[in-house]
Amino acid sequence: MTKKKVRGFSLMELMVAVAVVGILSMVAYPSYINYMIRSNRNVAKSDLMELQQNMERNYSLTNRYDQAPDGTAVTINSTSVIPFKQSPRTGTANYNITFSVAPTSLAYTFSAAPTGVQLKDTQCATLTLTNAGVRGAAGVTGNVTSVNNCWGK
Repeated sequence: MTKKKVRGFSLMELMVAVAVVGILSMVAYPSYINYMIRSNRNVAKSDLMELQQNMERNYSLTNRYDQAPDGTAVTINSTSVIPFKQSPRTGTANYNITFSVAPTSLAYTFSAAPTGVQLKDTQCATLTLTNAGVRGAAGVTGNVTSVNNCWGK
């Protein structure tokens, strides 16, 4: 009588493989979430800086921030050809962009407030940018190093 060779995995081998996958996913998933939060934050920073450039372009035409060249009041939508109510501009919003300080003839402040998944960004939370180029992050209080970390200085 010939002996047949048994092929396959034992229960112990299968459990070891499941444990290894579980441990790897416990390490990888939080890293992935942190990467996505930083990536979404970078898109919002880019959008804020583009809005700032549009406001400066408007200022060079009108010598004021609160009025467009056609005489109408400046809004987030009028500062660019593409509306900037959210970041990113298409798809699921990760940030809502507004004027946190309404534009006056000499000043403005943009604000990008996190929404959805981006609410997990407790380090930086709401990003701000003023006409003077002052950058802020509402998730941190008085910690310049953290603001620099949020804005990438």
